[in-house]
Amino acid sequence: MFENYKAAKEDFEAIEEGIKTVWHPKLDFVFKNKKLIEKVIVVSYDSENLYLWSRTQFPNLTSFKCNLKQYFAYKVPHKLKILDDYQYGWRAGLKLRKLARLLLSKLKTDEISTPFPSGGLLTPFIELQKKIKDRKNNPYTTRESYLATIVHEFGHVYWHPHKLWYYSNKKENLLLLKTVKRLYNKGGELPKVLIRFPIFEGMSELFAFCAEYQASLIFWPIHKRNLDIFSANTIEYLLKLEAAKNLDQEDSILEPRRYPHDFARVFSKIILTLYPKTWPQFLLSPKVLYPLP
Repeated sequence: MFENYKAAKEDFEAIEEGIKTVWHPKLDFVFKNKKLIEKVIVVSYDSENLYLWSRTQFPNLTSFKCNLKQYFAYKVPHKLKILDDYQYGWRAGLKLRKLARLLLSKLKTDEISTPFPSGGLLTPFIELQKKIKDRKNNPYTTRESYLATIVHEFGHVYWHPHKLWYYSNKKENLLLLKTVKRLYNKGGELPKVLIRFPIFEGMSELFAFCAEYQASLIFWPIHKRNLDIFSANTIEYLLKLEAAKNLDQEDSILEPRRYPHDFARVFSKIILTLYPKTWPQFLLSPKVLYPLP
């Protein structure tokens, strides 16, 4: 349907407004550590070009007009086939591997050191979302929802560097191992050491959804209303599914590794209600079992 689509002015304006919202002072408590999003390169595409928005200059790329302060916009010609499947949504990384190889070779970087939230343009996104079957009251069919989706992906990008889902602090890890080795060999008292338990990576979806919902509370009342309607209907459906399950043999619909979006939809509302201004700290704090005095 949109294989031959060419980006229009309103497509670029929407992406830039979404990025601008992430940096809005009203969301400073969500994206507090700006260093974690400074290197983000936002990527979209049409049938002819990849489009990039970055705070880093790339003199070897062709630039085009950008209305965002401290950002530069570039286009990279391609010969890839952009299917509708790539236009109707966004993600925190690069979905097309051929696209990724082209882009990374041009920028001389990688997906670990440089986050690449990417997705479809405004017009294809909205029109394709409207055509999704079996999604009653789909909240992602408005311009507001498109902007909120960009904030959502920045939420994933912001959560990821905290590395809360595995043992990522080598200094702490070595201290812990040396401490336990001594306890096995010699016994004695346990010195001051933090016992951290990693949380599952699916928490990224929870943080991202909270970021999207928070931005909607502040900037996009229509999208917030639509999210509420869609979420309430979804929860009603999940209630029926959960009631029919044998949880000794089946996963709950709240299982975050299998159903991260449903998990996020349920717990985000609780967390945002309990901690309306401090939920980012709550979600980003390492889970510590036993801090000694």
